[in-house]
Amino acid sequence: MKLAICDDSEIICEYYRSLFENAEDVEIVGIAYNGDECIDLVRRTAPDVLMLDIQMRTDDEGLTIIE
Repeated sequence: MKLAICDDSEIICEYYRSLFENAEDVEIVGIAYNGDECIDLVRRTAPDVLMLDIQMRTDDEGLTIIE
């Protein structure tokens, strides 16, 4: 499974990376720290799963990305 992580907190992103980096069936395809980076990451890598913070810089940035 290809996993992308998107959160505006570097600490949170690194926490999730540490949880999944040694899993045999998970490939972390990238980490993004804001909405623009997240959209670019998803377009470039086509992840199977996107871990997305729905409240990043603005209260609805994560929700806007889903659209």
